[in-house]
Amino acid sequence: MSETLFQKIWRTSPATVVQAVRQRLAGRHGPRRVPPSWVRIQAGALKDREFLLAAELGGSWREMLEGTYDRDLFTRLTAAVPLAGATVWDIGAHFGYHTLGFAALVGSAGKVVAFEPNPFNRERLALNLERNRDLAKIITVIPQAVAAEDGTAEFVFSADIDSGDSSCSHLGAALPPRPADAYAHFRRETVPTVRIDTLLTQRPGEIPKVLKIDVEGAEWLVLQGGREFFTRHKPAILMEVHDIRLMLHVGSFLRDHGYQILGVDEAHATPSRCFIVAK
Repeated sequence: MSETLFQKIWRTSPATVVQAVRQRLAGRHGPRRVPPSWVRIQAGALKDREFLLAAELGGSWREMLEGTYDRDLFTRLTAAVPLAGATVWDIGAHFGYHTLGFAALVGSAGKVVAFEPNPFNRERLALNLERNRDLAKIITVIPQAVAAEDGTAEFVFSADIDSGDSSCSHLGAALPPRPADAYAHFRRETVPTVRIDTLLTQRPGEIPKVLKIDVEGAEWLVLQGGREFFTRHKPAILMEVHDIRLMLHVGSFLRDHGYQILGVDEAHATPSRCFIVAK
């Protein structure tokens, strides 16, 4: 019998997790520093679009340049959901690769709402939006962290985008994928938080057809803040689950709300990177 995705997750050791994260993210290939430059994406939803990347570092940045980063996710999404004119929420937008990709897919009649509490990621996101103004017209950037409660929360974050560290920023209450000492040099500040249920009342005309959730171990917190939303609506969900303990909570919540869960991108699956599609 072939090994399933979740069997693969259970048998993978913590040491392998760290190694896989380092290999997957750019900047884990050595001390070399390369400044980002404007590149033209070669394929995928952002083909021929310009994007600010340190592509020479390889890893994820090279995959973004080639248009192959998370290709399986985009392929499955477009096959499962009619996206023209849709609203997409990108929770954990980083510097906008997925945000802009979603904007290209939904078209001028659609909307993309990008949530990103890391100010350094938002600064890079703003540059990428400025270079792609036609897509930026349908994108709204919100600097809050989506969480289980409205208010404020501790946020652990890095300013170092091109090493990949800023993509590992997370809420203090999250279960992030790396060992604690890997975040010792990260900053800690208080950021505003908002629940999905609160957003539902604030943006009643923008019910998302798709949610992308990539929040470095805060997936369960995001879902907890949307109990009413998920009772009333059933958007397709693209989620990166970052800790094996979270899969139990996430899986139970989604099944209780009528979702079927499919593991995707198995080639990159580790306990720190398990992408699921729920519909």
